[in-house]
Order: sequence, then structure tokens, then C-alpha cells
Amino acid sequence: MTGHRNRGLDGLRGLAILLVVASHSRIPVVKFGGTTGVTLFFVLSGYLITTLLLTERERAGTISLRRFYQRRALRLLPALLVALTGGTILAIAFGAPVIKTLIAAGTCLFYLGNLWPLFHIDIYPFNVLWSLALEEQYYLLWPVLLVTTRRIKTSWVLSGVLAMTLTSLVLRFTGEVTTPAGYDRAYYLPQSGAWAILGGAATALYLHDRRATKSTLTPPQWTWHVSIVGLLLVSSVPGLRTGLYLDTSGLTLVTILAAGPVASVFAVILVTHCVTTRNLPAWLTHPVLLFFAHISYALYLWEGIIDSVLKLKFGERGVVNLVVGLISTVIAIGVATASSRWVEAPFLRRKDRLTSTGRAGIITENTQRTA
Repeated sequence: MTGHRNRGLDGLRGLAILLVVASHSRIPVVKFGGTTGVTLFFVLSGYLITTLLLTERERAGTISLRRFYQRRALRLLPALLVALTGGTILAIAFGAPVIKTLIAAGTCLFYLGNLWPLFHIDIYPFNVLWSLALEEQYYLLWPVLLVTTRRIKTSWVLSGVLAMTLTSLVLRFTGEVTTPAGYDRAYYLPQSGAWAILGGAATALYLHDRRATKSTLTPPQWTWHVSIVGLLLVSSVPGLRTGLYLDTSGLTLVTILAAGPVASVFAVILVTHCVTTRNLPAWLTHPVLLFFAHISYALYLWEGIIDSVLKLKFGERGVVNLVVGLISTVIAIGVATASSRWVEAPFLRRKDRLTSTGRAGIITENTQRTA
């Protein structure tokens, strides 16, 4: 990426949100799409944020933490505040307890939603916001780590990140993971859930180091096809077998925990392809996919909230389950489109001006608008 928008990465973002939405809509063959879609989001986020920070450090000699956190706030908080407010009103209108809903909204506002298994907090109807909490915790700590290691070789930092990734994966599969409570801790808590974001960060560090040494890396084209097929298979095959969350047998829980790490391997390969080659399939940059990429943040927020409220009100069994999921998706697409235009866009313009003023426009357009 050298100053232009990487439409391939946008396409992957669109694919990620479609997998998540299809899973939440209870489309039978994509029951595992929530896991794979969120994993793809995490890898993209780890890659994009790390690339942004490395580019700034390389060209400016340092990383401005103040400007970084200002950009994150402008990107994330406006749409989140609107979604939390709207979701709170919607949930209470449909009969949710007022105090309990307000506590859930406050927990997610401060990006603590992924800690609910630790403190036994019910974050309904904002259950999907656990992933945003994990990302924000990464945003808080990762720039500081890059600042403190600026005098250390990138290859050494990469080794450290790979070690942290491996440690996170080990923690994911240790403990009583075959029980529902153990599974929740392994799936949601940051120490056992950071491997995908770290994998994206490691990808950025590796590619940055390769560019610095003027060595090229272009994966074989067949790895792209294998990774796309593999990602879709992970999204569907385990879901066809048991359904997500419907079977709490030990084997099913371990299968779910393993699906994300497998998907992350495919996600890393796909991201690498998008930033090292232009030989990408035309469908990846189709306007429909790019549209969903554009509204992906708001759609993720609203679809999960609306679906949780309607599912509790009308049930989640049989045909009703599918109908509620599809209705939630249609409503959420409309709300997300409005949010993207009237809530996010004005603050993104401010964010872009801050980026341009702070670093003379050295950050790529793709990172500015989608990270």
C-alpha cells in the first residue's frame, strides 16, 4: 500500500461482515460464519493498525500516541454511542430490565464486554460487542509496545509477537474448555483471544521487514484459492454438524475453539495476497461487496443488537429463528447505511484532517478509512 486505497482488503472486510451476518441470520450452511468472520476482522485490524504505526514510526521517527488515540476515538465512538443509545431504548421497549440494560451498555461503552465471563455480567443485548472490546484493548496497548521497541530490530519484535501469539493459542486450549464456563473464558477473555489480532500484527511486521530488506514475497496463486475455500468450509462444515451453541458437549466446544485458529491461517494468507499482488479475483472488488465493507462497522453493531432483541422477543426455534434473523439483517442494513452516512462520515472527515495535519498525509487511504 503506497498512498492508495487497497480495494482487495476492503473486499475481505466485506466478506467478513457477510459471514457474520449470514451466521446471525441462521442461514443453515453458514452457522459458523460468526467465528470465521470475526477472525478475519481481527487479522485485518492487526495488520492495518500495525502497518499504520510502522509507517509513521519509519517516516516521522516516532509514534504520536495522542493523535493515534484521537483517531481511534473519532473512528469508533460516534457510531458506538448511537448504537448503544438506540439498542438500550429498543431493549427496554421490548421488556428488558432498565438497570440491567444500562449496566450492559456502560460495560460495552468502556470496552469491557469481553470480560463478562470473568465478572459474570450479562451484556444483553450488546453480546456481539465483546469483539470490539478485544480490539480496543489491543489499540490501547499495541502502540505503546511499538514505541518502546522502536530501537529493536523488526525481526526480533516479530519473534516476540509470534511467541505471544503461540502463548495465546496455548491458553485457549488449556483449562476446563470442555465445559460451558471454561469455553466462555477461553473464547472471550483477552489472553486467550488475542491470537488473531497478533497474527495480523505479525503479518504486518513480516511484510514491513521484507520491504525494508528489498526482498519480495508473492504467495503462489493456488494458496489464494485454497484459503478462500478453506475459510468457507470452516464457516459451514462444523455448523452443519452441530450448530453453534446448540450442543454443549465437550467435543463441540473444542471444535468451536479450534475453528477460529484454523480460519486465521487462511485469513493471513488472504491478507498477504491482497497487499503483495494485484492478481486478485474480480468478485473481491465488486461494488456490492465494497458497499458492505463500507458499512461493516455500523452493520456489525446494529445487526447484533437488533437480532438479540428480536430473538428474545419472538423466539429462536425452527422457521421463526430464520425469519427473525433475516428481518434483523434487513433492518440493520438500512440503519447501518444511515449511520455510515450521517454519523460516521462527518467524524471520519475530521479524522482524515487530523491525520493529514499530524503526519503530512503519509498514512495510506485504506488504513485511514477502514482501520
